[in-house]
Amino acid sequence: MADRELSRVVVTRNRKPVGIITGHDLLTLSILFGTRIAGKYWTTEEELISYRPNMPSGMKAVFLAEDIMKYYPITIANNTDMTQAAQIMTRNRISGLPVVRYSNDAGNLVGIITKTDIIKALTFTIN
Repeated sequence: MADRELSRVVVTRNRKPVGIITGHDLLTLSILFGTRIAGKYWTTEEELISYRPNMPSGMKAVFLAEDIMKYYPITIANNTDMTQAAQIMTRNRISGLPVVRYSNDAGNLVGIITKTDIIKALTFTIN
């Protein structure tokens, strides 16, 4: 997420969204471990696995998406109006929605829309 400057990622199974991870979800991990461990940034999963920091018993040395993701994210169809998407985000106090296709690809993830996307679209239409 940091490398690509993303604020959230959608976790999929068979191209269907099953969870979502946001920067806020990772906050707890960064408080526990920081963004660096043992004075270096880890570039591969293998490097991180090979370094096993002293962790409380019962705690995993490597966290999986399923350990921190929010399950069953609220989704919208790819033909949903932008206003309706904004209302869903506001009502649920979230800032992004996975977008799925409900035609031949029944429920497959095709993208994500965020509050920032909506603001950019509104700004473009106003100018």
